[in-house]
Amino acid sequence: MQVQLAARAAFPDLAFAAATPEALVLLDGVAPKAGGAAGKPGCRHGTPWFVRRLGVHLLARLTDRCDRSIAECLADAIAETAALHGGRCDLADPAAPAAAVLAARLHGASLEYLLLGGPLLLLDTAGGPLSLRHGGAGRAGASPRVSETARTGFVRLDGLRALAALADGTGGTDRTAGGGLLRRLAEGGPAAEPGVLLHAVC
Repeated sequence: MQVQLAARAAFPDLAFAAATPEALVLLDGVAPKAGGAAGKPGCRHGTPWFVRRLGVHLLARLTDRCDRSIAECLADAIAETAALHGGRCDLADPAAPAAAVLAARLHGASLEYLLLGGPLLLLDTAGGPLSLRHGGAGRAGASPRVSETARTGFVRLDGLRALAALADGTGGTDRTAGGGLLRRLAEGGPAAEPGVLLHAVC
């Protein structure tokens, strides 16, 4: 894959986007609400810390553990990130950091994908544009079992021309006009389209 990334001023801390030639990851962090003892969040690290660690762990698992399914890679990354918190964080607190997840990687003759929460995966296929999302309110926190609720699947590479990853809650992008968006991305890249953080040509 040839991957282009766009930095967004609207997501300085809560979003993570990274890619290698064979895999990509987009995380949309969820800012914690007041909680824990005396109204303090259960985790002292905060959402930006969590999003960066989880994103790095997930990208590493996607590239070096081809024997694990994409959902199992997410479970492994969540467990590794949770282990970094230490005993001072209450990871069971609903206010602990969490993130919606989009991930994809080359797997043989197919693209394997995972969606959890709000991000949108837009595919430019031989049969026309295809929009994929989780359709639920799931998000990755401290429990690896949440990976079991993710939407996963495969798309054959011989019918796939390009893809775009969109963060949840981004304004300015018409999610229903997939074909037009994909054409604009092919011409101007993700920097020209609000909400698009990753664009890849297969």
